Amino acid sequence: LILACGGKTYSSLGGSDSGYLLAKNCGHTIVSPVPALCEIPLKENWIKSCAGISFSNIKLSIIKNSGKMDGFMQGPAVLTHLGISGPVALDISGRISRLLYEHEKINIKFDPIPDIHSDYLIHVLNDAGANQNKTLTGIFSGFLPKSFLLKLFSKNGYDPIARLSNLKKNDKEDIITIIKNIFLTPE
Repeated sequence: LILACGGKTYSSLGGSDSGYLLAKNCGHTIVSPVPALCEIPLKENWIKSCAGISFSNIKLSIIKNSGKMDGFMQGPAVLTHLGISGPVALDISGRISRLLYEHEKINIKFDPIPDIHSDYLIHVLNDAGANQNKTLTGIFSGFLPKSFLLKLFSKNGYDPIARLSNLKKNDKEDIITIIKNIFLTPE
């Protein structure tokens, strides 16, 4: 039996919950609907301030409070004034909505360059060390939009235009971790 009766989302346009009631009265179990195929709203203001920046390939992973991954998607995305949108967000938004509806505490791990391994980025940073006048943002601007890097580094306490000569030795791995492991909170 296929029951196509619309939903109750737009009551001003004539939508109602009559289809849910009909199915329930016929003995079917109703799974509460949650938003899906939608943008992922985020709590972090710094990421919202990057609205308009697009990425050809990112990886979004759902991380439960226990630290366990509960799925991931990879693909194109765009940052918006609310959070993350684009194909990858649309693909994973239903799962995020379901977990939030079930009161799960989750974070989203955002890797803006999933096809580039951390070891390679360390290598790039070490090679750039020969030119101590290069800036932190300048080194990585071949991988990520400069405007994104400026906000990411600033948010994490690094001067985005700092010269390599100003970095401490142990900063390099921290910088790579900051780039590859951006944790965000869905709303």
